[in-house]
Amino acid sequence: VNPVKGRVMACGDKFTAKGQVKVSVKVSPDGSISGVSVTASPDAGLGNCVAAAMRGARFARTQAGGSFSFPFNF
Repeated sequence: VNPVKGRVMACGDKFTAKGQVKVSVKVSPDGSISGVSVTASPDAGLGNCVAAAMRGARFARTQAGGSFSFPFNF
């Protein structure tokens, strides 16, 4: 998550809403993001911005891929 954290946190500067945005992320076996959904957000625009930033993340290759949830506090 660290490589995209700067882009995610920049979303907080674009929106006045503050609080926690929680995203659920699915990672493909090749390390690319296959899906991002916002499970909690104080503002739809902020949530969409965070989801878009997370779609740019890359992870190490794995045999089966994986999924995780991650909270960002603004």
